[in-house]
Amino acid sequence: MDINDWNEVVNGENTYNKITDTLLKEGKCIFGWSDDKYDHRDFVFVYKPKKIGGDLQRGMKEDYLYVGMIDYRLMGFPITKTLTVEYIKDKLVLGNNECSDSISYLIKGVMNSLYIKLLEEKIDDKL
Repeated sequence: MDINDWNEVVNGENTYNKITDTLLKEGKCIFGWSDDKYDHRDFVFVYKPKKIGGDLQRGMKEDYLYVGMIDYRLMGFPITKTLTVEYIKDKLVLGNNECSDSISYLIKGVMNSLYIKLLEEKIDDKL
């Protein structure tokens, strides 16, 4: 993980890879994050939660990556490399500022890492 002087997780390849590895092994993780400038948020990431009943709204599916900010909002995202920063900000209703950009880059970074590792697993399964 990439950690700042205040022991907060910050954006970076080590962070994206550690979150991805934890999601693939454990299915969930929680951490304190900072944009390293203005804000601190506590995040919960959950990958492929077990659906136990009822239809999900907003097009969300069981195999999505779910991202929640404590005391704020939670949203599920499909695993794809085409997720844009603007789409993430819109779905989480983050507004348009530097912190919301950093949050979106965190989610996009994890999504890209997860997508690549899942693709590698599929290729390995076929070998």
